[in-house]
Amino acid sequence: MKKVFSFILLVSLLFSTITPVYAMENGVMQKPVMVNDSSKSAENKVERLNDRANKEINRRVELLNKLITKINSVKRLTPAQKLSFVAEIQTEISSLQSLSGKIKSDTDPLVLKADVQSVIKSYKVYLLFVPKIEIIAAADRLANVADEMSSYSAKLKTRIDVAKTAGTDVSSLETLLADMNAKIADAKTQASNAIGVVLPLTPDEYPGNVAIFQSARKTIQAGRLDLVTALQDGQKIRKGLKGEKMEKMGSESAKVTKEPEPTQ
Repeated sequence: MKKVFSFILLVSLLFSTITPVYAMENGVMQKPVMVNDSSKSAENKVERLNDRANKEINRRVELLNKLITKINSVKRLTPAQKLSFVAEIQTEISSLQSLSGKIKSDTDPLVLKADVQSVIKSYKVYLLFVPKIEIIAAADRLANVADEMSSYSAKLKTRIDVAKTAGTDVSSLETLLADMNAKIADAKTQASNAIGVVLPLTPDEYPGNVAIFQSARKTIQAGRLDLVTALQDGQKIRKGLKGEKMEKMGSESAKVTKEPEPTQ
């Protein structure tokens, strides 16, 4: 079956590059004139490769520009770190744009093919920075939410303290609050660890550092689960405080609506 397929493919290739053209002269069919359209085929190949390269380069430049926006929004990078990241990405963008110009001027299909492949294989800054910045940005968001949860925890503590001063048994709420604070603290640690392990990674180490990226993603996921548990603790505390408040309100309402005893 493979031999048949190979034969058919060979025949189709032969007839696609050499097309017989029959000429009529004085109503008499002349011998076929063989026209070689390999030059046209080569032009089509160059055009296809150019189109593919432009799409790949434009996609990368667009994504790199988005990474710059993400870097500038990260709170847990110093100004110097941000400037360093942006400078490296801008250099990568300039290199890709220069390569785009070279590809447009390439006429040799073999040279063009090599240049197109280099878009995917040779630009390690792009290959490294995409996961690196995504992880840093995700860790930064995790830490930001953890900060907000800390503020929320502080407000819950204030309400618990008020209830405790009023004589309410809040031991179960205090246990929940302690667990909530522990989970928030761990989430912050996980965020810091994720940033710490990917920050020093360099393009020359890629793809040997892929395992580190995978580990950092798991670290962030662990931090997210911490915050989910912390949020659940907070909801339980609110529910407990609301129940205690409603109980007091019911007691006070009963006192107000109680019919006065008849006077003597």
